[in-house]
Amino acid sequence: MPKCLPLLALVALAACRADFEPNPTGPGQPPPPPPPPIATVPFRIGSIQPDEGRAIGIGTFGDVLVASWFSAPTDFDPSAAVTVRPSFGQQDIAVASYTAEGVFRWVTTLGGPGADLPIALAPTADGGALVVGHSAGGGTCAGRTLVGLGGRDILLMKVNSDGACDWAQLIGGPEDDEGRAVVLETGGTFVATGLFRGTVDFDAGAGARLLVSRGGSDAFLARFSVATGALVDVVPGGGPGDEAYTALTRDAGGELTVGGSFSGQASYGSALAPVILQAQGPSDAMLARYTPLLGLRYAAPLSSTGTATVAALLDEPDGSVVATGTFSGVLDADPGPGGVLLQAEGSTDLFVARYAGLTGVYAGMARRVGGTGDDAATGIARSPSGSLHLSGWFQGTVDFDPGAGATLVTARGTVGGGDAFLLTLGVLGTFEWVTPIGSATTGPDALAISWGVFRGPGGRVWTTGRFSGRADFDPGTGAIELQSLGATDQFVAWYDAGTGALGRP
Repeated sequence: MPKCLPLLALVALAACRADFEPNPTGPGQPPPPPPPPIATVPFRIGSIQPDEGRAIGIGTFGDVLVASWFSAPTDFDPSAAVTVRPSFGQQDIAVASYTAEGVFRWVTTLGGPGADLPIALAPTADGGALVVGHSAGGGTCAGRTLVGLGGRDILLMKVNSDGACDWAQLIGGPEDDEGRAVVLETGGTFVATGLFRGTVDFDAGAGARLLVSRGGSDAFLARFSVATGALVDVVPGGGPGDEAYTALTRDAGGELTVGGSFSGQASYGSALAPVILQAQGPSDAMLARYTPLLGLRYAAPLSSTGTATVAALLDEPDGSVVATGTFSGVLDADPGPGGVLLQAEGSTDLFVARYAGLTGVYAGMARRVGGTGDDAATGIARSPSGSLHLSGWFQGTVDFDPGAGATLVTARGTVGGGDAFLLTLGVLGTFEWVTPIGSATTGPDALAISWGVFRGPGGRVWTTGRFSGRADFDPGTGAIELQSLGATDQFVAWYDAGTGALGRP
């Protein structure tokens, strides 16, 4: 060992080491790796301003894709790590990816000075997602700023598996136009539905494809390229009143079923052979079927004495279609000459019914769920067993068993508030389980809503939405609570498809 002065031995020991002695604090030793992210489900994302999850899906690689809106700087990582994105307007759009255990992967945002809102999401084959909704313009995607055309414009947006925005475009005119639903097709295309007003050019490229509404808002069904967003084809439907396509599903053969609402007299299909529907109430629900070439097979009304709309559709393996939605007054769930009447108990109730896909003939299982307040359905998914999972919200006390039994649940939110729910029914509409999500808050701004439901791998039923205050997500005897940071925060949770038990990492 080299010699050192005794007085320096205690303070300069490192300098007295031979060349072959390792130095544990030297630059050759890498720092210890950081601890892995802590998985957490359910989780909340939010800021001091309102936030809301609007759509959810499972990506090609098993990740959870969530489309939401936010209105202040927001941390999208539910762990102790921080991934903050700024807000540029009243409402900005976020598309985020998480592992099945709730670990944050990435987030991309889009927004301008106005209100931008995602409404539906479809995972793409490349691991990304398609998002539809509406925007006022001003947001930037792939280096290009979206220019608003007036009021709300239809927003189409493609995000890739790395969380980058591939392309986004606005379709609209001087009035309000909205995208409401989207499905992915084979062959590199997707189909979107929604509503438009006035004169709208649906070709966002160099060409032109003008549609003129017949009055109020008209419905549209349009096909676009996944790679570029280029228009392939579009067809309208409507009349002097207000019409919209708010739900969409596609079967294995490429047939498309849409659902929505109409008022007064509305015309669907070609001008040479139109199908004309006459609403019986202020607005009726409706179903329509299109061939893969967007030719109309039928349009059928679900008449009511009040208002009614179809919120979500589901194709079943036997070729039937299940519809769910919201109605007031008395709803005739049979579009044919027969009558299958459902009576709303409160201001609005939710319904679910089955129809033959190719003909629209009523195929049974008409069920009503609701109480004395406002209750609504927002989404539907299916388990391999045939069970149906519904999402939505409710107020007051509701019997969630549409059969002869009774499963009463009272919302924690009151005085205009209410709770979100997930409800599972058997293939014949028999009650299986329900879980409420909510907190003891008051006022309509505190209404908890489950905006979407998706059946994922491993028997998991995923949902997203909004809540306020301290909400309990566990339907069991325990309590798994989340506390909102602002007026409303978005949540992501999953439940066991067979039992309704809250999922945990």
